[in-house]
Amino acid sequence: MSPAKNAQHLVVRFSDSLYKGIDTIQEHELVIKDKSAVWFGKIGRPLAERKIKLLNSQIHNNVPTYLFLVQRKESGYVWTQGILEKVTTELARNDRTLIPSYYNRHNIDKQSVIWFKVSKLFTASKSDIQKCHVVSSNKPISETLNTSMAAMFMVCFGDSGIRKKSARYQVSLEDALLNTDDDEFEDY
Repeated sequence: MSPAKNAQHLVVRFSDSLYKGIDTIQEHELVIKDKSAVWFGKIGRPLAERKIKLLNSQIHNNVPTYLFLVQRKESGYVWTQGILEKVTTELARNDRTLIPSYYNRHNIDKQSVIWFKVSKLFTASKSDIQKCHVVSSNKPISETLNTSMAAMFMVCFGDSGIRKKSARYQVSLEDALLNTDDDEFEDY
């Protein structure tokens, strides 16, 4: 299979309700319009290092890699898709010009544990969302969002690139609890 067919992407939950009067997507779009790219910072647990390396490797090899930003609204989930340019846990000083100004006002820039550089934001297509499956479970992301509290999910389109779980595979509770650097429990 070609690398693009096996490409993994990232889904990140966010909420405008955390900071009154802020439209997260609009604020990030304004920076893209002015500077051609923007950093989206995430507070909480970072992505596992191996996943950061995987995403950056895909990007380095010119494999289209996406960041899906999803927010729950009264009418359901609202999806925004971005073209991912880089993932890092350390934002360089000169990159700080590519973050929305409200990050500084609300100390988001100091609290963020992982950064996603995006060059374009657009409304995600319903067909792309329907094709997204969580890599670790092979379940549709739309189903997983309703049953999981996780903030981030590695996804791929369809079931390409997903490792099938063995029926004999089991994780002890102790092993599962030791896997706290990850965004979801996986068998690889």
